[in-house]
Amino acid sequence: MLELWIFWNYLKIVIVSIIEGVTEWLPISSTGHMLLFDEFAKLNFSSEFKSVFMVVIQLGAIMAVIFTYWSKLNPFDKHKKIIVKKRIQLNYGKKY
Repeated sequence: MLELWIFWNYLKIVIVSIIEGVTEWLPISSTGHMLLFDEFAKLNFSSEFKSVFMVVIQLGAIMAVIFTYWSKLNPFDKHKKIIVKKRIQLNYGKKY
C-alpha cells in the first residue's frame, strides 16, 4: 500500500511538472494551473514543501529565459560594439 501511495505522489508531481511546462509559455498563469491541479489531486505534502516545490519547478523556465536573452542583456559581452554596450548600460540606469 505504501508503494502505491509513493507512486501516486510521484505521478502527481510529474503531472504538475507537465502542466507547468505547457502553460509557462502561454499568456495565462501557470502557477494558477498548478494550484488548481493541487485542489483536485491534493498533493499530500506539507505546505512548506508545496511552496518550495512551486518555486523550484519554475526555475527551469526562468533559466531558459536567462539563457536565451543573456547575450542581449549582458553589457560586458566582448562581441558587442561599443555603441550597443553604452545603450544597454544607459537602459540599466533608467528610472521608471
